Formats: sequence, C-alpha cells, structure tokens
Amino acid sequence: MNRHRARPWVVAVVVAGLSVHIGLGYRFGLVIAGVGAAAHLVLAFLAHRVARRRTADG
Repeated sequence: MNRHRARPWVVAVVVAGLSVHIGLGYRFGLVIAGVGAAAHLVLAFLAHRVARRRTADG
C-alpha cells in the first residue's frame, strides 16, 4: 500500500484510538493504546520482512 492510500487509514485509526481512549476511561484507554502500538510494531516488522523477501526474490 503506498503512502497516499495509507495516510487516511492512519488518521482514521488515530481518531478511533483517541475516541476509545476518551470514551472508556484513562486506564483502559491506555491499555488499548498500548495494544494498538504493539500491533503496529508487529505489523511494521512483518511488512518490512515481506518487502525484503520480495526484493531479494525478484
């Protein structure tokens, strides 16, 4: 996914995360934000790995 298409998704996720954070209370919102940050790091790692594999293969 190129950056131009990914940017609106990032904004939507940030807005949704802030809504959950505000709506569910401070502590539970921080837990949700932490889970989201961890998922983001895992997905970024996997995407980087796939991109490297595609570059090496092709």
